Amino acid sequence: MTSQPRPTQADVARLAGVSTATVSYILSGRSSRSTPASPETQQRVFDAMEQLGYNPQWAARALKRRPSGIVTVLTHVPLPTLSSELISQVQDLAGAREMETVFLQYSDDASLARQLRLVRGGLADALIVMGLENMAEATQSRLAALPIPVLAVANEAPPGLSLIRRHERAALIDLFAHLRRSGSQGVHYVTATPRVNRRVLDRRTAVVTEAAAITGVVPVLHRVAVAPDPVQARAILDGISVDGTQAVVCQSDRMAITLACVARNAGIAVPGALRIAGMGNIAEGALTQPSLTTVGVRDPDYRSVIGHLLDRAEDPTIAPETFDTPWELLVRDSA
Repeated sequence: MTSQPRPTQADVARLAGVSTATVSYILSGRSSRSTPASPETQQRVFDAMEQLGYNPQWAARALKRRPSGIVTVLTHVPLPTLSSELISQVQDLAGAREMETVFLQYSDDASLARQLRLVRGGLADALIVMGLENMAEATQSRLAALPIPVLAVANEAPPGLSLIRRHERAALIDLFAHLRRSGSQGVHYVTATPRVNRRVLDRRTAVVTEAAAITGVVPVLHRVAVAPDPVQARAILDGISVDGTQAVVCQSDRMAITLACVARNAGIAVPGALRIAGMGNIAEGALTQPSLTTVGVRDPDYRSVIGHLLDRAEDPTIAPETFDTPWELLVRDSA
């Protein structure tokens, strides 16, 4: 049985209804053309690539690129929980190789498209992506087809991307079991109203609900702004019995810290009257009063992962890898 011939740029051009030169220009990421391809034309070309299964020989092309000396971090607004440690380590390791770190933030699909055009235009030698799971599959495929190495923070990604993969489920089961043993008869889960990262938040809510059910708990869901103000936080507390039988689990440590501060100012003893826990294990959680019980990476050290990405930027023949960073339960004073 003869194998099917690999699709070519000419095949992509015919399907997209453009010239082969236009396909080559779009894939090159150049921006020097006097009449650049419109976003609609670019979309047709990328759609045709995906339909045909066309994969450019990016490794060979990357060897010919002129290095920019830049590592780019692409992240949604507001910054995700683990970003502070990761970003600090990226800056340190990139600086040691005389590379600069540039941050691109997006708040909606339009701003994400603008940032991706900058990346395709040759802005960076390597890219770190936050919020990949919330992006459309077509966008994820384009990231995997970039002529530079890409590192994503996500549990799943298309082939071609390096991956920091987190496993939250076991730690969440441990958290709910701990809350039950501590006397919590009811649990309230506080999460953000989905905006940019809707899929990520919805997936997290599903994992939380599943983990709670395993320990015999049906959490009461509360939705607030990503960074709730004291009025919103107090409104949540007003709807919860503070008799020592209830616990609040927040989608992020920052959200949990806000809730704990508002509770303290309202004279609600934590954990005596109400137990509070967060997610993410940010540094501030260990310093608050009371210190915050949380789930997250115990020692958030991503230096080996970042080193792998920077090595790929220097040597495009290095294959992408997946790095597992499972979450753990960190019991402190708040719950």
